Amino acid sequence: MGDITQPLHNEAVAIGGNTINVTFDGAHWNLHALWDTAIPNKIRHISGNVTLADAEAWAADLTEDIETGEYKACAQTWLQGDDIADAKRSALAWARDTNLYVCSSVFPESIKAVSESDLGGEYFDQAAETVQLQIAKGGYRLANWLDQLALAAGQKNATTMYKRSGDVDLSGRSLLPAARELSLTKLARRDFGGCDHPH
Repeated sequence: MGDITQPLHNEAVAIGGNTINVTFDGAHWNLHALWDTAIPNKIRHISGNVTLADAEAWAADLTEDIETGEYKACAQTWLQGDDIADAKRSALAWARDTNLYVCSSVFPESIKAVSESDLGGEYFDQAAETVQLQIAKGGYRLANWLDQLALAAGQKNATTMYKRSGDVDLSGRSLLPAARELSLTKLARRDFGGCDHPH
């Protein structure tokens, strides 16, 4: 749930940016790690390892932004369509929302452009806004999801209200097109026992 708000976790280009080498404030990163680590650390002025205190302070700041600050007006829209009875539909809605930032924030000009300049300046400034927004969304959605689960669990017939995680297939297989029928040649080969050479 937290990971789904990072745009490169919803993008297949270059294995989610893992094979795109970039420079950030003079240091070498891959684009995925830049979005996971370098940008968040620079936002919070963290130069070493992130501590629990660092995470708690950021969470407190984002909570304040949601309750009384810049995200107050839009936070409720982040929860539209969330439904513990349909985890798959909810997750796909979050993924679609996140994927919108791939072109606007991750690759605002082009994939080539992010590889050719230091991303610690203007790129960071616009990406930082997206990172903060998406982390706020992830936390707020997670809190809402847990609230819904707790409410359902507290009700008498909770098992009829939501599917247990084992009942939900989030593998993505259901999104693939139906399997094609085998050709007559392949059917004959299968019925004959196959063949003894690799295809």
